[in-house]
Parts: sequence; structure tokens; C-alpha cells
Amino acid sequence: MRKRKKRSPVEVGYFTVTEAADYLRLSERLLRDQLKDPVHPIPHYRIGSAGRLIRIKRDDIDQWLENFRASSDTDLDQIVSELMA
Repeated sequence: MRKRKKRSPVEVGYFTVTEAADYLRLSERLLRDQLKDPVHPIPHYRIGSAGRLIRIKRDDIDQWLENFRASSDTDLDQIVSELMA
């Protein structure tokens, strides 16, 4: 019988809460808070009759994270000039 090689969560594309927290370098508590955030929740799936198993798609995490990307459109020299004027 051939043994199946265990694939990493990155290869599969879905994370548990623990794996997603590690991926984002957040605590599990903060990640769970973000799952319930009323304004920008992380998209996720609740599995089972009680919905206790949570799975989060890697692509959804990456897309959610893009919402918080800091814009670099502002020219630092312009800000300094305006403050010095």
C-alpha cells in the first residue's frame, strides 16, 4: 500500500484558524476577532452542523489583506515642504 504524502496547507489552499494565524503572523484571538469584524470580516467557511470547523481560503486571506495595503502615492518631499512652509 502506498503512503500518501501529507500536503502543506499552502498547497491545499485552505487553512485552519491556527494555520491562518501563522500565515498572517497574528494571534489566533485576533484572527477570530477579524472573522467576526462587522466592517471587513475575513471570508471563511463554517463546516459541520454546529459550524465549529472553520476553514479559510488562502486566496480570500490575500484579497482581504489587500484592503489594508498602505498607499505609497503620497510624495514624502511634498509633505515635508508643506509642513515647512
